[in-house]
Amino acid sequence: MNFNTLLAQVQAEVNDYTTLTATKIGSWINDGIQAICTRRSWDFLIVNKSDETSLVDTDMPLLFSVLEKDGAAVPAKHVTNIFDVTNGTRERIVKINYEDLDMSEYNYEVDQTPLYWYMDRNKSGAKQIQFFPKLTTSPRKFIFSYTKLVSAASGADILIIPDEYIHVLNNYVEWRSNKFNSDDRAQEAFDAYMSGMNDMIRDCATVLHDGTGRCIDRFSNGVDIP
Repeated sequence: MNFNTLLAQVQAEVNDYTTLTATKIGSWINDGIQAICTRRSWDFLIVNKSDETSLVDTDMPLLFSVLEKDGAAVPAKHVTNIFDVTNGTRERIVKINYEDLDMSEYNYEVDQTPLYWYMDRNKSGAKQIQFFPKLTTSPRKFIFSYTKLVSAASGADILIIPDEYIHVLNNYVEWRSNKFNSDDRAQEAFDAYMSGMNDMIRDCATVLHDGTGRCIDRFSNGVDIP
């Protein structure tokens, strides 16, 4: 579902088509998206394999925002893995902190699979990727695994919440709307939102571990997930 469709749906439910209310509903939709997406680590936010990207030295550093999936830009929030697939194999490149690099022993002119990658930020604060050794003029091909960046939606933007769980977002917006209007149905909408959230957690939440194999829930102070 896209943003405008959900906006129109909520407008019909509250029977209010004024510009002021439309603006409020739009804000509540984006608040709901953020509330849901920060509630857990969701499988629908994970890109296991990006589109194959061909890069040379002049393409670097590579912004997180230009990564693509299925021919469309799908910006990354966190990059988890990078693989060099130039030679038809998948070679994982190790992530390293910039200050841990020893740059004295490597020839930057040799075309080869980079040993490491690290993250830094440009002058605007945007996240970007750099390789070590740096790429040359010979194209190398890469795929990326990452978590999607959740951006504010508007207009015809497709909502990042899967269609089968749009009702959870809708219930969130109804709760905010009813609460704003001092409508007695606010509690009912909130209860429906929380019930839907529990369904999402059961179906879509990725499992977290404490490092020893024990499953944990970061929202319940380390208590085992039931």
